[in-house]
Amino acid sequence: MNGPSGWCLSPFRPGWTSSLPWKGVGPSRAVPEYQAGTTTARRWSSDGSVRVFSRRYRTLLFLFVPVFGCVLSIGPTSDMNGSKTAMRAAALVIFGAFALLGWRVLRLAIVVRPDWVVIRNLLATHRIDPASIDHFDSPHASQLRTGVRAVRADGQFISASAFAKMNRFERRDRGLYEAAELNSWLAETRLPTSTPVQLRPRQPMSGQAKWWWRWWLVFLAAETIFAVALVAGFVADPLTA
Repeated sequence: MNGPSGWCLSPFRPGWTSSLPWKGVGPSRAVPEYQAGTTTARRWSSDGSVRVFSRRYRTLLFLFVPVFGCVLSIGPTSDMNGSKTAMRAAALVIFGAFALLGWRVLRLAIVVRPDWVVIRNLLATHRIDPASIDHFDSPHASQLRTGVRAVRADGQFISASAFAKMNRFERRDRGLYEAAELNSWLAETRLPTSTPVQLRPRQPMSGQAKWWWRWWLVFLAAETIFAVALVAGFVADPLTA
């Protein structure tokens, strides 16, 4: 919501944000109106109090993790002149690091419940008290630290890398509907009483889209199993690689 001279109104604080002692508080992009009863979350509880917001694009990033993990754990290690034990240890350490990276990629998300908000980023996980959050925002920029962010009451913010820009072909409304729903959820948590809500997807997947999504997950699982099998074979006998 915009005020005179382009000022922005904070969705949960009266008055103009320009009169506050900090900068950057208030949505930096026009946030669409939230449609009550709908959700953009990937998973949610039956009463709507717990919601997990993530993106399917993260699986595209995960696609490259088993490939690079397998190549880098076997290739350089097989050229080592050390003992079998050293080669095995090096391969396991490298592949283990990529396994951890793949796990973190798949876990990229924003998880909300009445008592806390968890932002799972690639390198760190942030747990935030909802009472300390002024609002959720979705700025538009080309840097990695973009997407949905939780703006605290003191103006500091934590960006969720789950909604950062991942490629040039993404929709321009990336994170906007999530921010609108998160702001609505935040307002609900501050009511004296909350009524359970039966949520429905804002944009349900078609039958064909579900079919392709399931096959994509099967492909990723097969790729991961194949990479693990190659590394396990190398660890079993490094000198035959």
